[in-house]
Parts: sequence; C-alpha cells; structure tokens
Amino acid sequence: MLFVTEFQAVNEYTGEIETYEGQFVEALTWEDAVSQCRKYAPYLEVVGILEAEVPCDDDYNPDFDNEIRYDNSN
Repeated sequence: MLFVTEFQAVNEYTGEIETYEGQFVEALTWEDAVSQCRKYAPYLEVVGILEAEVPCDDDYNPDFDNEIRYDNSN
C-alpha cells in the first residue's frame, strides 16, 4: 500500500507555519509506514492511505477517465 504523509514548515514569505504534502511511503501496514518515517524521515507524519491519483488535462481540470486506482477494488 501507499501511504500519504505531510510535514509542517515555516513559509518563508509569510513567516507562518504551514502544512505541506510529503512523499508517499510504500509499506504493508500503517504501523510499518510510521516506523519507516520515524527511521528515515522523522519530520513526516503518516496521515492516510493513497487510494487514487487523478491527473489533470491541459487546462488543469481533473481527468477522471485516466484515474489511477491503488485500492485494488476495480
């Protein structure tokens, strides 16, 4: 499974702390994903399971016809 992560950092323009998307983590379980983050990237927090990615067309609109599913239910 692929897990979604996030991290917090200071926005250099506003000085505010903001939340940003982190890298995807491939792991068998949630606990394994958290363990990998703690070991290799302790600034990342696991926040969910990636179920699908929806690409954009040339006008930056969602292109649901070319959606990539990861949940194995299709």
